[in-house]
Amino acid sequence: MKRMNAAERRRLALLGLLAGSATAIASFGWLTAADHIDSPLIAADQSADLADVYSFRSPTNPDHIVLAMTISNIQAAPEIGFGRSIFDPQVLYQFKIDNDGDAVEDFVIQAFVTGKDASKQKMNFLGPAAPEVTGTDARILSRSGKNKARKGKVRVSTGTVPIIKSKRGMTVFAGVRDDPFFFDFGQFVAVLGGASSFNDPGTDAFAGLNVYAIVVEFPIAWLGGDSNDLKVWATTSRP
Repeated sequence: MKRMNAAERRRLALLGLLAGSATAIASFGWLTAADHIDSPLIAADQSADLADVYSFRSPTNPDHIVLAMTISNIQAAPEIGFGRSIFDPQVLYQFKIDNDGDAVEDFVIQAFVTGKDASKQKMNFLGPAAPEVTGTDARILSRSGKNKARKGKVRVSTGTVPIIKSKRGMTVFAGVRDDPFFFDFGQFVAVLGGASSFNDPGTDAFAGLNVYAIVVEFPIAWLGGDSNDLKVWATTSRP
């Protein structure tokens, strides 16, 4: 899998906290959006169907950034749930980071799963490193030579206890988790129908629903640029 045409579904985020929108770009602060209802064509490809992207400083180490993407949205726990993996060896998952404000990725982190047996699959991570191509094309980062990318690997978690691996400053996870996005869908429909406001507190329409997540943590310094003005989005690509 050397070169891919990326059917990219971009979800922009910022170094602050939440994201997940194809139109939202911001500096350090809060930004919220989500993608939980897709066209039938995209929704049918669960392994490549992006839900949300999250980007925030590590709560235990403010010098580290945490990036997370969720895959295969709105799945009842028994459907997506424990004991199997939704990740597809033919899909390349990527975080893309812009550190100079030109809306072109300066760094990428790539993730791809190996192994046909879902109970033994491992998620492989490469980067962060400068991409060999940008935009709608994707190429696997070099794993050798002068510009070789950092590497990480972790077994895909299909149970309630997360499997997490740390090596040389990078911590990684991949597997099933409860959907972290909070959305009061019922009141959203009511507001569209004329209601004046949302409720406080609201009702989480996604409670009890699972997604598959890819998470990576590493030093912000690896990305260069202004750590308060990073833009992050995610893509999935097939050969």
